[in-house]
Amino acid sequence: MPLLKPSNDSNMFPGWHRWNIIGGCKDHACSYCYIKAMDKRFKTDLMRPRFKWDYLNDNLGSGKKIFCCSSGDAWGDWVLPERRSDMLKHCRKYSDNTYMYLSKNSGNYLLHHGEFPPDCILGVTVETNRTISQRISKAPLIGDRLNDLMTVKLFADHVKLMMSIEPVMDFDLPIFLEAIGVVSPDLVYIGADTGRNKLPEPSSDKVLALIDGMEALGIKVHQKSNLKRLIG
Repeated sequence: MPLLKPSNDSNMFPGWHRWNIIGGCKDHACSYCYIKAMDKRFKTDLMRPRFKWDYLNDNLGSGKKIFCCSSGDAWGDWVLPERRSDMLKHCRKYSDNTYMYLSKNSGNYLLHHGEFPPDCILGVTVETNRTISQRISKAPLIGDRLNDLMTVKLFADHVKLMMSIEPVMDFDLPIFLEAIGVVSPDLVYIGADTGRNKLPEPSSDKVLALIDGMEALGIKVHQKSNLKRLIG
């Protein structure tokens, strides 16, 4: 299947192609999941974990920015490491592209040391510093995600680290900013809850203060279009 074309109007990651060789999610059960909402609305089965073998025939080209697996978590514990290795091997065949991976199981990046393409970004989703996330998702704890990403930083000197604060939930500003500073990601994407799932959300002032604090630490911050609902 060809790459999904990038759209500058898309909220997910504007300008990035999407390649969903591994799809679905089994264990996270996030209440705000847009894939789960799509399944319910359109009677699809995008949440079902699967590896798409025919995608190994795809020509990924060159000079592209490719977000791998936007319709699931390819790094979840339910995915066989061998299938992730197949995905990474195919990416390395087209090494002139920039690849981005995103997960809530950032510890599984550690299983693939030495397999990543030369120009890639490893990301982790971190919605807040508070334990409220445990009532909204069964994904690994926020602290564990951050600790795992810090460990990744120690061995993966040729990759960049990304943090996705989406959907941003209410947080404790000094504590959250300190945790982000310790990890020191190369870039941060921050966005709001597009699905209006009644999550506990921060005030406009807190969001703006967090953005200012991250930029003061030298972190590149991308504000997603849906953040306008919170900050105006």
